[in-house]
Amino acid sequence: MRTANFPFDEQECLLIISPWGYTARQVTVYDSGSSINLSGNSEWSAEGKFSRENIVDVQQNRYKELHYIIHLKRNPSYYVWVLIVPTYLITCLSIAGIFMPNSSGDERIEKVTLGLATLMTMAIILNIVSEAMPKGADLPLLGHFVMAEIILCLVSLVLSIGIIQVHHRVSTRTCLPPEWLATLLFLPPFEHLVEASHDKQQFPDSKKKAFRQRSIGEQKSFKRELTNAWTANLNQLATQATKSEKSTPQPDFFDDLRQLVIESKTYLNKLNHIDAVVHHWVRIFGRIDTLFFISFQIINFIMTTLILY
Repeated sequence: MRTANFPFDEQECLLIISPWGYTARQVTVYDSGSSINLSGNSEWSAEGKFSRENIVDVQQNRYKELHYIIHLKRNPSYYVWVLIVPTYLITCLSIAGIFMPNSSGDERIEKVTLGLATLMTMAIILNIVSEAMPKGADLPLLGHFVMAEIILCLVSLVLSIGIIQVHHRVSTRTCLPPEWLATLLFLPPFEHLVEASHDKQQFPDSKKKAFRQRSIGEQKSFKRELTNAWTANLNQLATQATKSEKSTPQPDFFDDLRQLVIESKTYLNKLNHIDAVVHHWVRIFGRIDTLFFISFQIINFIMTTLILY
């Protein structure tokens, strides 16, 4: 029984008719040519039959045999809709969940949980496949397909863990994104983003009430704009203090106030810079996630097509 193409396999059933009690000189068998209606069942369909005559020599006697070969084809509908299609869809959804762009490290950790749950689901499907597959020396086509899907999910999970580690490292150390990486992902350089953030208008106080109703990305953008507004106000206060000091003699606390304003401005600029770096890394890793998402979906489709067809 050839099971390499299971569940798209075709089998040939050999039926031998021979009168072993009589030699070929005593009795002859032949195909009368009459038509035979072949009918299959829910799993197999009989495609056709043909016959041939054969002479066998046994102990100096010749015996005549009539061989009927019936061609059978398996109906793969059950395996396609119960095993192949769910496995393919689970893999597609797993890839979509693992490489969905996000802005939070906690959301990335949830991707690992999703990947592990997918691998457990694949293990259950593989157990079902092993029970349904015919036992043989070679792994059938359906087994190759399920193993390939498991390997694809495993590779995507490993890449997601690597992205989590790199994202955490560059975010905590506030490393500047390299220009070649931004250019490769069709993103503007980091310096242009910093200049654009400084040119934004001050954020009105009337919109602070809706801050808690915003998403994580919108909250970070709100904080960045609010920091710019505070910086502008401190700059104005420092300028007024400097003009007052030049016009009239002032006590020493104005020097302390100016120093405090300068230090506050430096600290806020540092926070604004760190926030801009983290935000730019989020955009970079979002593009990387999108790139991996498209690539793995294409690989999954091509791999499924090559294995099954």
